[in-house]
Amino acid sequence: MDIRIHKFSAIALAVLFSIIPENREAKAQDLTRVELEETSTMTTVTGWDAQNRQMGRLELLQGRFAMSDLFAADRDSPWVTGRRLKVEALDQTLQWESEGFAPTLSLPAHPASQKALANFLDDRRVKAVLERHGIGFQSNPHQEDDPSACDLEGTHAYECSGETTCAIHLVREHPEIAPPGTCARTVPAPYAWTVHQRAFAGYHLDHLASEEVQFTQSVVAQCCPEVITPTGVMPAIYAKKTCPESLTCSAQTPCETSCGTVTRPGACVGCPAYHDSTEGKCAMYVEKADWTDPFAPKGKKKVFNVCARFAWTCGDGFCDVDEDCANCNADCACRGDNICVESAALNEAALCCENGICD
Repeated sequence: MDIRIHKFSAIALAVLFSIIPENREAKAQDLTRVELEETSTMTTVTGWDAQNRQMGRLELLQGRFAMSDLFAADRDSPWVTGRRLKVEALDQTLQWESEGFAPTLSLPAHPASQKALANFLDDRRVKAVLERHGIGFQSNPHQEDDPSACDLEGTHAYECSGETTCAIHLVREHPEIAPPGTCARTVPAPYAWTVHQRAFAGYHLDHLASEEVQFTQSVVAQCCPEVITPTGVMPAIYAKKTCPESLTCSAQTPCETSCGTVTRPGACVGCPAYHDSTEGKCAMYVEKADWTDPFAPKGKKKVFNVCARFAWTCGDGFCDVDEDCANCNADCACRGDNICVESAALNEAALCCENGICD
């Protein structure tokens, strides 16, 4: 491995490493060069392919900063000392912010549509940098096979769509506790669901991953549109947040969750949020899982899967919720004697009707 070290000025206090692997057959998405730049508060990793195209870049800030509106929604003050991770890979972006520096090595696997991000962050050199700073992601071995990723499981499924808050299980049991927010408490979430997970009971933050959940928590999954907030514009995103099921969380005794620590009951900590060039195409539904939890609270044993479809495009092989035979024939083509008939009514989908006659 060829490592070239370039020292910057004393003010920058940074070292840049250019790392080129030797004698390794590269796949199309492989990085042939990775550069690492570090200061006392900022770590930057950039990767290029064989054609010298930038395939990904991450910036990890460690220190004091003001959280963005999405991550500060359940806090009294946005100012924290902790970590802020921003990643860009082609036209896909990820952001995660957390108070403190506790190891967080089981963040949710990336949505199936976010292949550029997954490829960049799964590179062994990029992954090693994040793990050195206590950050890691679950892997999803079936990303290619599951366009609607049913990747969140739990009991007590509860829908919060159309609301700016989400009453997690703890809040429903203790109504005096304020519920956590969705979509930065700015607009109602078009889609939002929460489920409950018991520690070491076979649950997974991503049910195809190997590591089970180690904390009793609720998880909120949310689709949010682009919104204008008091501090700027929040892009359309798909994100999860984890919320401890404890009445004893405090600044002195914070509660751990899969995505970070929380210092008051009813609050949540954001997991990575995703945004890409499809401008927030996102939908969710819930289905029954094929197992039960005999020790779930209140005897509600049935386990549910929360399924999300994020960032689809016409031509990806799946007929999605805003596509029909007229606006995306590639994915929603009519078959047999059926003919595509467009609706005269506004916002109604075109239909495939036999011989062009619709009932």
